[in-house]
Order: sequence, then structure tokens, then C-alpha cells
Amino acid sequence: MNENIDVYIVRADIVPEMARYIAHGCRLDAVLQCGDCVSALPRAFSVLSADEQEKARRFYRLEDGVLYVVAHAALREVLSVAGGRRAPRQWRFARSAYGRPYLAADAFCDFNISHSWPWAVIVLCRNGRCGVDVEHPQHVGNWQSLLSDVCHENEIDSLNQRDASAEEFLHVWTAKEAVSKAIGRGLSIGFTSMEMNLRTGSLHIRGLPAQARFIHLADCLEEGTLCVAWAGPTATPLCCRIRQFDAGTGRVRHVGEQYVQ
Repeated sequence: MNENIDVYIVRADIVPEMARYIAHGCRLDAVLQCGDCVSALPRAFSVLSADEQEKARRFYRLEDGVLYVVAHAALREVLSVAGGRRAPRQWRFARSAYGRPYLAADAFCDFNISHSWPWAVIVLCRNGRCGVDVEHPQHVGNWQSLLSDVCHENEIDSLNQRDASAEEFLHVWTAKEAVSKAIGRGLSIGFTSMEMNLRTGSLHIRGLPAQARFIHLADCLEEGTLCVAWAGPTATPLCCRIRQFDAGTGRVRHVGEQYVQ
């Protein structure tokens, strides 16, 4: 029997003429008040808790505020679709000592969320813990300058020998982040203490095999790198059920499946 991870992919650029709002220096509140032309955004905003709404308003960049609103509203709606016991606005969250969010009540699943404009990705699993990371290459900039913060010295040597691209760097980065989130430690694990063998794809943490499996989901995004990880029984085959969540309508569409043995 497979262990299933439900992967929901969301596009955050649901606001018409977003570039014009950014060019005019609009903040989130101004865009929310524009009426029917951005009706999907006020609907998403209304689903959030008061604390989440206040956090969304504090973002200086409009796209960061919109991304936060869309991602966290989608999380609430997806939880209701998958669990069905609460309305989207009724879900309550808490955080572990490492800052990892979890359901504070009716905890029918584990979940994780990641976003990088214009993408937000939500993963759910019923057993074990899951993690996800999505990164868009346009946000990386000069990725070579990040090597010493993200990569083990052996990875740096391998990437340099391969004359690697930003995509290969993001392959390493997203795996480390997804796995660290799945095992519940988040950024408390220094990424330089994690080492990926670029030939085999295996991942070690401080010299020991990582207690999680991961998969890079190909062809799910027009551009960007997406990795999903799961910490649970190693003998269970893993199936990622990939879906698109329409942030404008709340509709879910099944896209496909990818497997990890």
C-alpha cells in the first residue's frame, strides 16, 4: 500500500494588472479596496485569521503581501476540502519549538507550506511528517554567492566541477529545506551540515543518512524547482498526488502522480 502525500500547487498572481499596482507603489490595503476587479483577493483575505490579516498588511512589497494572503488562504481551504470538519476560517495553528506550524485542533493530518512568487505549494499527509520547498530562479540572483551558506564543501566542489547552473543549485537547496522541514527541525539544521551526493541523489545530515525521503517534482511548474519530502516508515512506497488549486475559484484539479520507492 502506498503512503500518499497530497501536493497542491497554487498560483498567487490572481490580481489583474498586478504590475501596474506595483509600479504605482500600492500597498495591500489599497488593492483590497479596489472592488470587483480583484474580487478573488478580498475573498482570500476574508478567510484569514485576524493575526494573519495583520501580518499580510505589514509586508512592504505588494507581491509579498498578495503571496502570503493567497498561500495561507489556500492552506485553510485545502484543509477543509481534505478534512471537512471545519470551515476554512476556523482552523487554528500552533508552532513547535523549532517554529514548525501544525494544527492546534482536529489534527487529522500533517501539513507544510512553501511559497516563492508566483507559486505557493501546500502538502498534506495522514501519517508521518511532510515538508516542501519551492524556489523560483528569479529570486536567487547571484546564486554562487550563496554556496558557502547553503552547501557542504563537497557539494561546492561538485557544483564547481560540473560548471553547474542555478537549477542544479536549487535542486540541492530545495531538497535540504524540504527534508529539514519534514523531520521537524526546519532551519535549525545548518544546511552546510547536510550533504547531497549529486550523482546518486542521497542526502546525509552530519554524516548519517537523512531520516526522510524526497522527490523533485518535474514539469509541475512553468519555471521553478519543487521538492517534497516525507519522514515515515522507509518500507512504504510513496505517492505524490499532484493537484492544482485555483485561488480565484477554490476549485481543485487533479494533475497526476509521481512515486518514490
